[in-house]
Amino acid sequence: MKIENIFRFKFAFTDCDTYGEVFERLEEIKDHFKTLETLGVKKVGGAKDDYHRLQINAKDPKIIKQLKDMGFAEPEEEEIE
Repeated sequence: MKIENIFRFKFAFTDCDTYGEVFERLEEIKDHFKTLETLGVKKVGGAKDDYHRLQINAKDPKIIKQLKDMGFAEPEEEEIE
């Protein structure tokens, strides 16, 4: 099953008021991406526009559930007009 998610760094720090909060958020993001890496998620684009697309074609129901709990979903079909 192919599932994906979009991550935007632009919005990661909007609620941080202090340097301490920024450093804490950086650690959270680092841990998040390390988890994605260990699960086999691939980053497919986003360097230029800040829409970092994360994708995996997973078969293991446990991995699929974990990623869905992290906000991943099946990609939407694009309509052709």
